[in-house]
Amino acid sequence: MAFLKQNKLLLGAAVLGVCALLYYFVFAADTTPPLTETDMGAETLVTQELLVTLSSLRSIELSNAIFTEPVFLSLTDFGVVIPQEPVGRRNPFLPYAGGGQTTSSIKPLNVR
Repeated sequence: MAFLKQNKLLLGAAVLGVCALLYYFVFAADTTPPLTETDMGAETLVTQELLVTLSSLRSIELSNAIFTEPVFLSLTDFGVVIPQEPVGRRNPFLPYAGGGQTTSSIKPLNVR
């Protein structure tokens, strides 16, 4: 206790310094470095290559001549026609309107 009374100014300065360092590391320190021209060099090169590839893809023209060739016309369709099935109830969770059993036939367990 006597130590605290004798060195309260020193302890106050130490606590204030620790709080200042904590504030700096948590709030004031910028975690992302600023972008410079050298940092964006590889990304810019990739972006330019992507734009060149995209412009070359836009210049491609497709021909419909393949659909008139005999090989394409000789292909057969092996698709299966799915028959129309009857549709169920609009809301399957509603109880039946025409009587019937509304309670479950499963008996609850006796848990003690």
